[in-house]
Amino acid sequence: MLDAFLPRDIVVAERKDGATELRRLDEEALASWLEDYSLSELYDKNILGGRP
Repeated sequence: MLDAFLPRDIVVAERKDGATELRRLDEEALASWLEDYSLSELYDKNILGGRP
């Protein structure tokens, strides 16, 4: 399902120090990854974060 969105449209939620931290994906930082992998593959590899 992530592949239907652009990186800038995705908000990642992570737990840090007992609080929820929300952040948008950095499209420039992911550019080289996105040449070889889809967003859903990057999520599965835990490159995007938001997973335990």
